[in-house]
Amino acid sequence: MIVTKDEDFARRAQTGATGPVIVWLRVGNTSNAALRAWLVPQLPELVRLIGQGGRLVEVR
Repeated sequence: MIVTKDEDFARRAQTGATGPVIVWLRVGNTSNAALRAWLVPQLPELVRLIGQGGRLVEVR
């Protein structure tokens, strides 16, 4: 699994049939603490989507 804010990884996941799961964080520049506060409540949904076979999970 790759967790990234970089769109290049998301594009790569959409075009390839294999490779790691990409969790694409769609958030602007922020501190690590603010990023964690934003992301942690969304983890159960991320786990559910990945468990359903999602290769690209976009978090807004």
